[in-house]
Amino acid sequence: MPSYEHNKKSAEKYLANQDRITIRVPKESQIKKMVQDAAEKKGISVNAYLNRVIMQALICDGFYDYGEPIPNEPITPKVYRL
Repeated sequence: MPSYEHNKKSAEKYLANQDRITIRVPKESQIKKMVQDAAEKKGISVNAYLNRVIMQALICDGFYDYGEPIPNEPITPKVYRL
């Protein structure tokens, strides 16, 4: 099997276990640039940064119970406090 077919199958397998959320931000707001800069400063991907921000908001707003495990995340709730 050529390499590209293997890569395609691997990508399809990975994406089958992922949900997609699309957000839109006004270009003039510079939010995209701020998020990219913040993620780079933290040394993580934009996706990881946005997942972290979403989890912080869920915890802050009372939609996440600290007793529940965070899926695929070995991060304690203390990391998410604002």
